[in-house]
Amino acid sequence: MKNNIKSILNRNKILTILFKFLRYNIEIYYIYDDLKKCFLYTKKREAITKRTVPEDVFFNSVIKSRETVIKIKNEYKENIILNLIDKTTNEEYPNISVQEFEKTKPLFKGEF
Repeated sequence: MKNNIKSILNRNKILTILFKFLRYNIEIYYIYDDLKKCFLYTKKREAITKRTVPEDVFFNSVIKSRETVIKIKNEYKENIILNLIDKTTNEEYPNISVQEFEKTKPLFKGEF
């Protein structure tokens, strides 16, 4: 992912020099849903695909994906647009900061 972001940012530099208003936007859409509901979907899919996903593996992937999004946004700052879609409330948070992201959807192990 970092290589893709760097490549796009380099292209943006060239495009900005050649065409002042032409550039690529880099956006991350983080879709949040109730973790219990998501884990139930995982269990249903498991019955079809026969691919077992233990609870700790599922929860770890949720934590790692959040960490990755936060790390990328912190590293590339205004070069990355972070959008949060909360399916539990049907609210959208366009172009939010890491602080707003963490405040809006803090992650507690107790929620799972």
